[in-house]
Amino acid sequence: MAQPPVDPERISRVELFGEPRLATLEHLAGDLFVMLGGGIVNPFGPTLQLIAATGPWQAGTAMPLIQAMVNPFSQTVSHIGTFHSRDLIDPVTTLRELVPKKAGGCPTALLVSPLLRGRAEDTVACTAAYVAACDSGLSTLEGVKNFPGDPRSRVKHDIAESMKIVLAQHKGRETAWPEDPRLTADQATELVLLQLCHDHWVSEWEGFVTCWAESLEHQRRTGLARTALPYSAIQPMLNAIVDASYDSLAGTFPEWERHSA
Repeated sequence: MAQPPVDPERISRVELFGEPRLATLEHLAGDLFVMLGGGIVNPFGPTLQLIAATGPWQAGTAMPLIQAMVNPFSQTVSHIGTFHSRDLIDPVTTLRELVPKKAGGCPTALLVSPLLRGRAEDTVACTAAYVAACDSGLSTLEGVKNFPGDPRSRVKHDIAESMKIVLAQHKGRETAWPEDPRLTADQATELVLLQLCHDHWVSEWEGFVTCWAESLEHQRRTGLARTALPYSAIQPMLNAIVDASYDSLAGTFPEWERHSA
């Protein structure tokens, strides 16, 4: 027997603005429901990238959608639309609609939406769609493959390679920065599968926190550290969204369940 059609008013939906509207860090201070995001582990400016619905999750509400890029020295927060929460939701469609055209750099510490809990294939597919939209994807994939679960060694290697180019250019040599294209769909899937291994995921977020402190120390003598955002300003928010991602992954992948037992 055919099922009766579902009333469209019962299905949650995304409404994006034509142009983002200015928001502030205070918009991240309340309840956050992560949709997409991650952290770039960089000792000179670790960057949190986030798209989240804000406010209590309750059917019948209109939740602001906030996009943020936050590091110790620069914070960009925008109100990009509204998530209309209803009785039903299609997680994959919802998250794919939220993949931004300008996603920023490719993260190595991933956030995973609670909407994907228990849906392993969808977790990989939706997260891969997000990292495929990020810049510098190819070098990120190569770095993760060469230094699995070791963000400190990866970052040291990246800095050393960058310094070689800078010094060569300083000496007048024609040395160009290597091209760093976005990932193909297959490459993005490969990166996500590497990143969602438990030990790698944990080490990347630990590295992110360490880099926040190190970046402030690097800038201490320049005076920039006095005006930088202290880690304490984002710690409650970061703890909450990282913990939520951990719980979602622990409820999705057997490897994570063993670590959480």
